[in-house]
Amino acid sequence: MIGARCLAVLGVVVLVQGCADSAVESAGDPLSTGCVVPRLAATPSPPVRPNAPGNPPAPVLSEAELVGLADCVRPVLASSMHASEAPAARVYSSRPRYSLRPFGSEHGSYLEIFANEKAEAFGRFEDAGVLPEGSIVAKHHFSVSGAGVVSRGPLLTMQKMQRGFNPTTTDWRFTMIMPDGRIAAETAGRNSAGVDFCVECHKAAWRQDFMMFVPPEFRRKP
Repeated sequence: MIGARCLAVLGVVVLVQGCADSAVESAGDPLSTGCVVPRLAATPSPPVRPNAPGNPPAPVLSEAELVGLADCVRPVLASSMHASEAPAARVYSSRPRYSLRPFGSEHGSYLEIFANEKAEAFGRFEDAGVLPEGSIVAKHHFSVSGAGVVSRGPLLTMQKMQRGFNPTTTDWRFTMIMPDGRIAAETAGRNSAGVDFCVECHKAAWRQDFMMFVPPEFRRKP
């Protein structure tokens, strides 16, 4: 199965042996997606400033690699949330996707952004205005090791709650959902301090209702 996934990841260069070698690295990793980047499996790349704000994580992947990799990663990330204790996490992948393909995050991972029907205005990006109650924006993350092994990351969601829920966040509830579907932290809920860093980051976007948008070159109209 690992070999099949590797063949499906890129279609650029087929390196079955490299996939097999990377499979050894991921065999004992419960976060492994089973997806592998053949180029890195054959010639591992050392990390280069993986967590520098504004820079994509290392190893840096080509656009062709990311497009192909997304087809392998998306269903794995979605299936890991089907039994999540967070209702929004169970269905996030069926919602419109607003990113063309995964793009680098300042968190040292790759991510894609989804939003539910209530958040349709999110697709107007900087012209979205204030989203209505019930809007949900979700970001799934994955990381890539120097040897090309792709691992699941957390799902982060923002849900617009009723007016007065939390003036500090313009009534957004931030939730961090771990790869096993467990809620690790939530605004005004379990371990609320665990999402304080989300709030602090999004405060920079207070003029646009606390929303961070897909970079222009990666935007997709569902």
